[in-house]
Amino acid sequence: MMQRSWADSPLYTISDWIMRLAYINLLWLLFMIIGLFIVGFMPATVAMFTVIRMLLMKEESVPIFKTFLTFLKRNL
Repeated sequence: MMQRSWADSPLYTISDWIMRLAYINLLWLLFMIIGLFIVGFMPATVAMFTVIRMLLMKEESVPIFKTFLTFLKRNL
């Protein structure tokens, strides 16, 4: 019988998702503030939801900051 890795545990998976969502939320808040709330709200929100959608659709790792910045610039 193979021994399971600690990275396969449900607690690790949940913790990883919480960390990713917190990081995306901080990016959203930072770029919304940089965009002076009114101008930065929509591009930052679209970028946030795009990154979350990509994380849900793909199994492999998505570069969060790079993807967020790409979609933020695309929506300015």
